Amino acid sequence: MRYRVFVDTNILLSGIFFEGNESRILDLVEIDLITSEDNVAELRKVIVKKLRYLKERTLEIALTEADRALVDIDVISRSKSLRKSLRLLFSFLTKKILLSLPPFLPQNRIIFLREMHIS
Repeated sequence: MRYRVFVDTNILLSGIFFEGNESRILDLVEIDLITSEDNVAELRKVIVKKLRYLKERTLEIALTEADRALVDIDVISRSKSLRKSLRLLFSFLTKKILLSLPPFLPQNRIIFLREMHIS
């Protein structure tokens, strides 16, 4: 079984530009690394902020290096992440509703509530 490990902006930044544990994490082939579009956007923002005083070519190289490092990392889109969060929330709320229903509620309404989902 392969593990999926979510890496945040700090791990990405440190792993790409410095040697250490974060760099070793990004080099592991035994695990699947994932991150979000928001983390990628924040990574680029931090790179630009930290390196804005250097020459434009240096900034361009740093951004290219970040893009190269992200090739092996699965990036979750905002919409997919949001959809999954909504599904989990809906599932949680549905269970809470079903548990709080009085026992005399008609069976067909319970089935309807169970079959509702966000696609």
